[in-house]
Amino acid sequence: MLQKGTEPIVVDPILDRLLEIFRGKLGPVAKPDADFAEMEIDSLALAEISVVVEQEFQVRLSDRVLEVGTIRELAELIAELRGS
Repeated sequence: MLQKGTEPIVVDPILDRLLEIFRGKLGPVAKPDADFAEMEIDSLALAEISVVVEQEFQVRLSDRVLEVGTIRELAELIAELRGS
């Protein structure tokens, strides 16, 4: 869990939903801490998933999605953007 000020940022529900989204696209290879390269996620697949994620979580990822390398890091970014 991340800390924002003195309050923890909750990522577990976000992570769970992200895993569902990624597994829907990639199958069981999607793991929370596996590197996107390990899961063979190319830029096109990441762009497609980003559109779904932006709609699902009502956030704008833009180029920040390129700063993360795992599903868990993406969950943390979404939590940060949502101010969770």
